[in-house]
Amino acid sequence: MEQPGYAECATALFSGIVDAVTTDDIILAGLASASRGKLKVVGKPFTQEHYGVGIKKGDTQLATKINNAIVDMIQDGSWENAISDNTKGTNYTPDVRYNPPTPDEGEEA
Repeated sequence: MEQPGYAECATALFSGIVDAVTTDDIILAGLASASRGKLKVVGKPFTQEHYGVGIKKGDTQLATKINNAIVDMIQDGSWENAISDNTKGTNYTPDVRYNPPTPDEGEEA
């Protein structure tokens, strides 16, 4: 059963319309944390999700600003704090191969 967003998925789960919700690990951990113990992430991941930031092709100046912001967050600890704050109470552990990310200029389409 498709829903327009993750909050609606959680509502469908709470109300018994669905028995489970699946998405990537960090979103599930965030939903579990926000539920204050009503939801639990179980099982192991069965896919690896990759994230990116879409910008206008060739805008290397903006890509550099975004990459610098990510690097700054990693270096000053705010990246780890954001993960910790948004997954409290879930025992979520990020996959160290992908988190924190290694910013790059991406791929040309």
